[in-house]
Parts: sequence; C-alpha cells; structure tokens
Amino acid sequence: IPLIDAVRKGTTTLIDHHASPFAITGSLAAVEKAVRETGLRACLCYEVSDRDGKEKAKEGIEENAAFIAASQEKDDNTISGLFGLHASFTISDETLEEAAYRGHKLGAGFHIHTAESQADQLQCESHHKLRVVERLRDFGILGRKSIAAHCVHINEAEMEALKETGTAVVHNPQSNANNAVGIADITAMAAKGILVGLGTDAMTVNMMEELRTAVWLQHLKRDPSQGFMEAGNALLINNAKIANRSFRGLGELREGFAADLAIIDYLPPTPMDASNFAGHLIFGISQSTVDTTIAAGRVLMEGKKLKLDIDEKEVSAKSLELAAKLWKKF
Repeated sequence: IPLIDAVRKGTTTLIDHHASPFAITGSLAAVEKAVRETGLRACLCYEVSDRDGKEKAKEGIEENAAFIAASQEKDDNTISGLFGLHASFTISDETLEEAAYRGHKLGAGFHIHTAESQADQLQCESHHKLRVVERLRDFGILGRKSIAAHCVHINEAEMEALKETGTAVVHNPQSNANNAVGIADITAMAAKGILVGLGTDAMTVNMMEELRTAVWLQHLKRDPSQGFMEAGNALLINNAKIANRSFRGLGELREGFAADLAIIDYLPPTPMDASNFAGHLIFGISQSTVDTTIAAGRVLMEGKKLKLDIDEKEVSAKSLELAAKLWKKF
C-alpha cells in the first residue's frame, strides 16, 4: 500500500529502514518482492538492536548480511542494501562490533538513527563516555556509504566528524515534530559541507509535504529568511547524491541515466524562472497533484491512473483483513 502511494506521489526511489523482530529472516526479501512488483527501486536494511535480546540481534545481523550479499550478486540497479542498525542506545559494544565487522567485510555502508533524541546522547555519555557520533566513528560505522538519520542533538565536533568521514545525514522533519524530539540544524550542517538529504521516517511518501515541513521548522529554529535553499537542495539535489551511493545514474536528465520522472499538474499563476523557483516549489508545485510517474523508463502512472499489474482494491481488502487479525492478538 505505501509503495502504491509512492507511485501516486511521484516517489521512485526509497531508502527504507525495516524492523520486524518476530519475523526477521527473509523479511527484506519480502519487501524486495513488493518493490519489484510496483516497479520502484529501494535500498533496504534490517535494523539490528539488542532491545529484543541477543538472539534477535544476531538474527538481524544475518538478515542484513544475506540480503546485502544477494543484492550485490544481482547488481540490477533496482534493489540494494545497507547494514541496518537501530540506534546507539539500543546496541551493545559486542553487537556493534560484530555488525561493523560483517558490514565492512561486504563493503557495505550503514544506516542508523543518530542522536534523534537527547536520550541517545545521555545514554551514550553515561555508558560509553562518548558522544553518539564519536562512538559510531570509533566503531567504523561512519563513512561515505553510510546514512546517519536525524542528527537532531549533535554538537559542532560531531558535525565535523560527519563531514570528515563523508557520512550523509538525512533530516526527517515531520517525524521529529511528531515525536517532539527537536529540530535538526540542517542550515548549520549544510554550511559545514555535510551532505544533508530529506527523509520521512515512514511518516509519508509525499516528499513535497516533507519539504514544506522542513522549511517551516528551520524558520522556527532560526529565522523566516533561512531554510528555503537548504531544504530545497536536500530534496532536489542531495537526495539523488545519496541514492547514487547505492545505485547508478539517478537524479539527472542525461543520456545513460535512469529515466525517472514525476510530471506535476501545475500552472504557475506568476512568471517562474530560476530566481523564484524555490517559491513556486514550496508554495505552488508542492500543493499540486502528480499526473505521471515514470521509474527506469517504465510508466507507473499516467493521467493520474495507475499502470501497475496490481489490483489496488484487492490489496486494500487484504490489508484490512490482516490488520484485523493482527489486532485480535493484542
């Protein structure tokens, strides 16, 4: 269902951090199957954590390793894998060391929630005498292939570590607001040269909605004159740069690149050019509907009608049925 919604919203590439502690083994292959059926592409990982016990953590490590190896063997620019980690405060040194070893052995990057809340920093300083980014750096988790999600509560030294290692930061404004954890200073991070992308943390697949939230929160944190360019660049430029660390040829209209397009039904009420495009994007285009979605040259939606070999009503009915069964268990 969220993949179908992604098509409707013009989202062609997803980087997902999956968790299903009572159904770990084979879970990423199941997600992959759904992604392929909808014609999208995705970089997947399983979030390793000790919060459900050591055996679950080990199973999560094996799930990541097996999936990454399988995706590397296929190498079809549709599915790729990162090594997933939940967050510093739920991962022991032993588990983090093993995950780092297995990830590096595969040449994979890591995907981890980083200093999303103050609790992550407080636990790290109390138990490890380090800041979160420092701990991740010491274990070799940071790097050009890795994604540090959130980074709401990091200091200047941690920003420097992220920059020096080439680690990408992904800002998730709606999630941060929903969880009341604070506002990441993406303006400061961008000024330091950190590659900052825009994500959703599963709040939505509508990136335009996330863009507007990012701008408003930067206004709230700093002032109303800041945040436009940082948020716009995160979505339109940096997300493609981050995705190209796991895939090839995304984000540009060039020969040899993937033909990914979202055609939006927007008639500008005032003249539009490079000087005022950000304003049109945030206040106009973002409020318009997607007419056509194309991924890797395949038309997935045209004229606002899905072109998928999927019965959406059947999928929705099955979802309702499974949800009702699940709720009865609790």
